[in-house]
Amino acid sequence: REQLAAWRTSNVRRSKPTAEGEARNGLMVIEETCWDAVPEHYRRLDRALRRIGQPPVPYDKAIVKVSTWMGGDRDGNPNV
Repeated sequence: REQLAAWRTSNVRRSKPTAEGEARNGLMVIEETCWDAVPEHYRRLDRALRRIGQPPVPYDKAIVKVSTWMGGDRDGNPNV
């Protein structure tokens, strides 16, 4: 999936992105990568902990923090 997403990504912007467009792109990145990868990472971590006799990661502990570049890249978009 990641390779397909990269293949469909244009290297050159033909027009300035809108604030809505940047938000849509950011959500797409999360849906196409993090949505499946983060839970899989937690499952693998729990299995590794179980193998060495340790308890699983508590539900209220965040091992992975998802953040965004949207609005922080200073790409000149006046709408952000």
